Amino acid sequence: QLGVFSIAGLAASCATVFAWYPFLSKRFRRKPLIGRNFLRRYIAVWGGRNRYPAILFACLAVFAAGGLMLAGTNDDIGALQTVPSHLKADEDLIRTLTGNDMTQRWFVVTGSSPEEALQRKDALGEKLAALKEEGLITGATLIPLNSRATQQSDWELIKKASPAVLAKLRVWIRDSVSSNWGRLVLGGGGGVGETSLMIPVQGDRSAKADAALQKAASSVPGTVWVDRRADLNHLFSGVRTMIEALLAASLALIFAIYAWRYGLKRAAGIIVPCILSVACGIASLGWAGLPVNIFSLFALVLVLGIGIDYSLFFGNFQKEADSTLFAVFTAMVTTMISLGILVFSGTAAISNFGLVLAAGVFTAFLASPLILRLDRKEESV
Repeated sequence: QLGVFSIAGLAASCATVFAWYPFLSKRFRRKPLIGRNFLRRYIAVWGGRNRYPAILFACLAVFAAGGLMLAGTNDDIGALQTVPSHLKADEDLIRTLTGNDMTQRWFVVTGSSPEEALQRKDALGEKLAALKEEGLITGATLIPLNSRATQQSDWELIKKASPAVLAKLRVWIRDSVSSNWGRLVLGGGGGVGETSLMIPVQGDRSAKADAALQKAASSVPGTVWVDRRADLNHLFSGVRTMIEALLAASLALIFAIYAWRYGLKRAAGIIVPCILSVACGIASLGWAGLPVNIFSLFALVLVLGIGIDYSLFFGNFQKEADSTLFAVFTAMVTTMISLGILVFSGTAAISNFGLVLAAGVFTAFLASPLILRLDRKEESV
């Protein structure tokens, strides 16, 4: 959706500029650029033997290298949002009072009949009890129905306790709390047909616990372990890896095209600022102690596109470099105002996106005049 939206929007913007700008600009009166003398002095430092470009690129390289060493990935969907403190407190209180948490993790035990499903539930219950003893889980919500075999073994005890038990069950059935158990049973109407039982599991997440729960599911026929959060994390990880590969392929393709069209030196002058902007965008997360995730890569797609634009502007308008710098500066400022301010968002995913975009775009602005340095060296030769 993001790709389709971007392509449609950019195509419409390009068509609008081509169709309207030549007509509207006929009546524009040329005026001196704001801060023209400063712009020309800044452009001048990229030529001659001035050391500013070397110092700038060294600082950016150090920033990028240090940040990349500190950066790490985290595809946990829970890290993409910041839960308000009062809601977190309510959740902790509910967990304490009920013994149940809000995680979407459960077993689905299926049988060809209610009796078979209950037998498999009993077998799984023994394994979950062992995991609780090991401390890998804190509990599991087993539906309070037993198979006929288990019921038969408890029959004598039930007969003795039945009057008191039945009285309490009648009260419990009339209470709204009992309705929650019905949601854990699927199918098996009238005692026939395939039946599925849901068994939510409580406990902190860990690789050891997840492996043990998966093993418990595979050891009982008709049992499936479901962890919606882990499934989404795996999906996000796969998409992040795919975008990383596409970004690398895009950089290689861009370099190949410009090397063929302009030669290796000019292609390097265009691609190096783009690589630096991408690296500094990710490095900013490392310095800020934030993880790299799928939204970071979405921001890098914009950083790459914007960085290529800035470099191309300088590469094709050397004679009016001060005007180009003014245009690039204006574009950078509007990008920061419209998208860079997302860094102040209280939602982690949006803040992550804004930080990568702001750092990457600002780096692209600083480094994009590199092509002017290369062109002036060629002219002096």
